[in-house]
Amino acid sequence: MSSSIPTFVIVGLGNNTDDLSLTRHNTGHMFVTYLAQQLSSDGQSPTFLRLRSKRFEFVDTELSVPSAASPTKFRLVLARTFCLMNESGSAVANLLKEIGFSDPMSHVIVCSDDINWHVGYLDLQENASVRGGLRGHKGFEDVEKVLGRVAGSSSSTSPPSLSGSSTSAASVSQDSAAELSSSPSTSARRSKMISEFLRVRMGVGRPPEGTNVPDHVLGKFNAAEYPIMAYMFESAMHVVLAFVKGEDYKKILKKRNKVPSKYPSCESLTPFVTPALDVE
Repeated sequence: MSSSIPTFVIVGLGNNTDDLSLTRHNTGHMFVTYLAQQLSSDGQSPTFLRLRSKRFEFVDTELSVPSAASPTKFRLVLARTFCLMNESGSAVANLLKEIGFSDPMSHVIVCSDDINWHVGYLDLQENASVRGGLRGHKGFEDVEKVLGRVAGSSSSTSPPSLSGSSTSAASVSQDSAAELSSSPSTSARRSKMISEFLRVRMGVGRPPEGTNVPDHVLGKFNAAEYPIMAYMFESAMHVVLAFVKGEDYKKILKKRNKVPSKYPSCESLTPFVTPALDVE
């Protein structure tokens, strides 16, 4: 894949066990699979390559955007974390290192479920503050924490390239991270980097009365929710690709968050879950 074109990394968070693959907490995984299907030439999901020891699986592709002059190309790395939700940070850091990522951190798009929004509602947070951008989501929290350590270990004032690092983010000790964050300049640099990645939050609704949050997010969608989720994935695709292409994604987001007169046909969410090929 050419390294001369802009790279965008789209990561879906979720849990790595088969019995949880169709649960609300794996909405990020399902969306990335859907996106891979839609971007493929034959409409089928390409094979994700799994680097088991590095805790992620990915497919590397290109997006061509027609223009009057010449097509504009973007490199899209579509990835799914292969770990537990609260361990997502090291998987994302390993992914960025593996692909030699050197673009701005604003080119990293992390997608996951959100119980604070009703089923089917889509929310995007760009340049979100750490406090306002987490909302108790363990996956986002861990991504913030681990990428913050990587940022804190860099001497550059701009978002660093992770491609040449000999130490993975997961191996940085808590003491080292605390020492690095004690410097005001380092803290400012660290906060800037970790707040720049785009958060895509996909609503899965609050738990019904009598159901706790863990049981709700680890439960499966019901049949009535399938077409709503399919519509949300379609909306998320339009919005994310608009963001990649530098278009007014907020306008599209506002339009797509209105309840449609008719939802797309969807009998099951199973097509949005595909296995990966172990390569390591």
